Parts: sequence; C-alpha cells; structure tokens
Amino acid sequence: MRNKSTIIILCFFLLNLFSWIFWGESVYGFPSAIKYLISFTVLCLLIYYRIIAPFKSDPGNIFRGILTFFVIWSIILLGAVIINPQSELWPTLSFPQRVFGQPNFLLPYVFPIFLLYSKFSIDFFINLIKYASIFIFIAVLVEIYTLFSGVSIADKEQQSRVLLFDLGSSFLLLISHLARKKYIFHTALLYMLLRIILLAQWGRRAMFLDAMLVMAAMIIARLRTVYLTFNDRMKIYFSGFILAFLFLSVSQIVSSTYIFQRGFTKEAQEETRGFVYEAFFRDLDTAPEYIFGRGIGGTIVRDVDTGRIVDFVESGFLILLFKGGLLYLIPFLIILIRAFFLGFFKSKNYITKALAILILIYIISMYGWNWPDLSARYLFLWVSVSGCYNSDLRSISNEDIYQLINTERGKSLRST
Repeated sequence: MRNKSTIIILCFFLLNLFSWIFWGESVYGFPSAIKYLISFTVLCLLIYYRIIAPFKSDPGNIFRGILTFFVIWSIILLGAVIINPQSELWPTLSFPQRVFGQPNFLLPYVFPIFLLYSKFSIDFFINLIKYASIFIFIAVLVEIYTLFSGVSIADKEQQSRVLLFDLGSSFLLLISHLARKKYIFHTALLYMLLRIILLAQWGRRAMFLDAMLVMAAMIIARLRTVYLTFNDRMKIYFSGFILAFLFLSVSQIVSSTYIFQRGFTKEAQEETRGFVYEAFFRDLDTAPEYIFGRGIGGTIVRDVDTGRIVDFVESGFLILLFKGGLLYLIPFLIILIRAFFLGFFKSKNYITKALAILILIYIISMYGWNWPDLSARYLFLWVSVSGCYNSDLRSISNEDIYQLINTERGKSLRST
C-alpha cells in the first residue's frame, strides 16, 4: 500500500504546483501547456488510484442512499456541461482548455466521484505524515522568503507560492502530538504562525479565521492528549500567556495590518461583499434555479448596476447553490456532516478525529471561502471524508497508531 499512497500525495503537490503556475503565469511567463499537463496528470492519477484501491464507503444505510444520489447528480451535472460546453464568458477558450486550465470549472466536481470510493487506510496517513513533515521545512523557508521579500496585498502568486510545499500542514499540526520527534510539531506550528501573519497582511479574512480555528483545535487536542507530559502542557499555557502579552503590546501594529483595517464585523462584510450577494439573490430568483442550479458552466450577475456576469462568487455555499442547486448543496453538506460525526464521535483514534475537525472547519469557512477548485485543500477534504467513512480506520487505537508512527512496528495493521 505504501506505493499506492504516494500517488495521492503526489497529487497534493501537483495541485499546489498548478495553483502557483496559474497565478504566476503572467509573472514568470509559464507556458499554458504546463498547467494543462498537470491537471490532466492529476485526473489520470485519481482514476488509477480508484482502480487499484477500490473502497465501498460506509456512511450508514440511510446516508448510503444520499451518497449515491450525490454521485448520480454530479454525473448529470458533468454530462450536461460536456454536452453543452459553450460559454459566453470564455468564447476564445476551447472546452479542453477550460477543463484543464480553469481551477473552478469542471474537474473539482469529479474529485468526490472517485475519492468517495477510494480506500485511504492507516498506511496512507502514516506516509502522509512522513512526507508532510519533510516538505514542511521547505514550506517554512518559502514563507520566510515571501515575508522578507515584501508582501503585496493583491499578489495571488505570493499567496499560492507559500502553499507550494504544503502537503497537509493543518493535519500534521493536529496530530503532531502522536510523534516523538518534537521538531514535527515545532515546524508545523512555525509554518502556521507565519501563514497567519501573511494572511493578516494579505487581508484574507476567511482564510485567517480558518487558520485560527486550526490553531484552537490544535491547542485543545494537545491539552487533552495522553501523549504529552505535564511539562509539555505547561509549555502550551506559558506560550499562550506570552502570545497574549505580545498581542497586547503590539496592538497598535496589529490593528494597522490590512486584515484588521478591512474588519470582521457584519458592516465590513457588507461593504466588501454586500453588493455581490445582493446581485446574486436578485439574479437567482426562480424555484427551478434554486432546486437544480444553473449547471457547472452557469453564470450569475455580480453587479446589479452594470449587469456584469461571472461564473464565480466568494462563498462556497452560494457557488454550490447556483452551480448544482439544492440537489447538490444539501447532499454535499449532509455527506460532510455525517463524515464529521463518524470521524469525531465514532472513532478510537486521533487521526480520524483530526480529519473530522478539518471537515468541520471547512464547512464553517464556506461562508466566505472553500469552494470546489483544483487545490490540494479540496482534494484533502474528500480524502478526509473517505477516511472518516472507513470503519476499519476508525477502529484502530491510538496506541497502535503511535507505534506505527514512531517505531515502524505493527505492520499487521497496514492494508495490503
């Protein structure tokens, strides 16, 4: 299974690379053919992984029907846009160019179809920890370089660059207490802290709150775990006091960062997104559109005054609503919530609990982020869902996982 698991881990890196090339295309002059080749490779790898690692998801009898309906409706949406590929927004792009070159178009809706029926055993996550803990060092160096070379608020190339070697930093941070090697936690924590600083300067509010939720979950997990000593817990408390003191000491500097200038209040949200949401609900105004959506290639009005149309809106909930309708949005949320419930409340180990927490954070952040896209984050979401639906994975004890991570023993637990 070890060789199989590296296929998906490679997909994480390739999707990070795709995002960086997509936003760096105009900066570095990357040929468009590179991003087409990357996304096509990811699709082939996902199909191949589904063939060599098949899995029957087990969400429960009632939820199995919902899962089936979601997959069928996804196939219908995909079929509809393939049959009618014309787009008034992209008249100069061919359909293959849109499929393999646009991160928010068709391929993200293919991910769950394959990943929900692919097996992710404990061996996969052990190997993910191994590779993520190696590449996190490079990711930290990229963050430091970006921070000291000058942060540009609207520079999407910068924002994608710092994710290039992120193979699951949030997951790594949440389960780092299972590793005897303390540098894994320290490096993952440093990466997340630097990411929070960068997100604050970029003014990415939803991503910032997402990262803060991961930090809060990490602290709670480390305070509750039996794998940390009293001294380890005291370090967490002491670090918390230090951070609070520093925050209060430099509150004037903090308040001057772009994210706090934009604000987190309802009024601030209305100022930056209110006109978009108003235009959205004015345009999407019929019952059939709410039920069935406008399709993966559908468009929506972004500005009432100008009548400008787009195929994107800054909210995961709204994108799913107008692309696939309630027939897509409701099963989507049920599948994720069910996976969270099984992974968090019906599991014996920290790995599936960490996956469940990340699923919950993803749902929360959908208000202003987290839409289907060609990203490692979205791919990891469905890996997490599939993992939480795996009763064999949920039944493994923390003791066995601890041995697997730290001693390479317990190989009988690994899937073949």
